[in-house]
Amino acid sequence: MIETATILFPILHGLGLSGFLTALGLAIGQKPVAAAYAFLAGMGGLLLNWGLIIVAAQRLPLYGMFESMTTILLIAGGCLFFDPKKPAGADTIGYGFMALLSGCLFLFPLGLNHDFFLYKSPWVQCFFFFRLLSAGVLFFAGIRFTVALTDAIAPANRMAYAKQQARLLLAGTVLFLLSEFSGSVWCLKGWGDSWRWSENFFQSAAIFFLIMLNLHIPLHLLHHRRARTALGALSSFAVVFLFLW
Repeated sequence: MIETATILFPILHGLGLSGFLTALGLAIGQKPVAAAYAFLAGMGGLLLNWGLIIVAAQRLPLYGMFESMTTILLIAGGCLFFDPKKPAGADTIGYGFMALLSGCLFLFPLGLNHDFFLYKSPWVQCFFFFRLLSAGVLFFAGIRFTVALTDAIAPANRMAYAKQQARLLLAGTVLFLLSEFSGSVWCLKGWGDSWRWSENFFQSAAIFFLIMLNLHIPLHLLHHRRARTALGALSSFAVVFLFLW
């Protein structure tokens, strides 16, 4: 099964990338219904990959670049597709970012992470599970922030849109803190102490400060929509970058 999976991983991922690129082209060509079907085909390729990893590795796809990115893209793509209140232009921007990250993933090995000794503890599993859920939600928040840089949102709807953004950021923050709590217990049980200052702790602190940056934007920037939106988009995507690297 592992040998078959190794062959199918890049094929299914390529299907996902092709679907996102096709969806992007159709959306730019003002064919939203066809673009949605192409996007679903791309998501289907990623979902098959996700399921194949579970069958081959007998665990959730939570570890390593290929597994993590597949999971994050599925979470963000699901949020994008099923968001009933997304403004005009969200789909096009979302397809573009999904295609970009899917293409970048070919720079890394598209295979399983075999460090199974790390994954026995439920605290380890919770750490990675909530971390990737948080990354997917914040990735979607970044897409929505980017939409706000355009004129796709009518002035009368901008306050409601800002409240939706705040809810997304709060959801991402709660999931991230659940991940950090799980990780601290994992560290305590595995090494006899909670988090200490290290490269990983610095990464977690940087992610938390970036999230908080969006929730504590200075008042003078709140009145400048494009400045506020650019800050939110950059910090949201920077968080996902830190999650992965």
